[in-house]
Amino acid sequence: MIFGRGYYTRLVRSAWDFRNGTLQQKWIFDSNTSGNSAYAGQGNHQLTAGDPDADGKDEICNGSSAVNDDGTGFYVNGLGHGDALHMSDMDPDRPGLEVWQCHEEPAK
Repeated sequence: MIFGRGYYTRLVRSAWDFRNGTLQQKWIFDSNTSGNSAYAGQGNHQLTAGDPDADGKDEICNGSSAVNDDGTGFYVNGLGHGDALHMSDMDPDRPGLEVWQCHEEPAK
């Protein structure tokens, strides 16, 4: 299970397994953790999972950022918060998955 909070400011994601009748936390990713500050404000109102690096494990795509299957940062592009998010192989001439996201107008 993946749980998440935050998209306008702090971004937090956590992964859990349910094994032998108990919940076991796998990891927590927090933009407030040292080294992760670029991820703050880089989420959407939803998230999606997919394997954009083709390693056989799904990453968590937050929109303008993603978290690796092990809870480390995968990418952040700095484009900010958005309201719609799609991950698919949209460009058949390019290997792998692509992410499409619309963005809100940044504050001026």
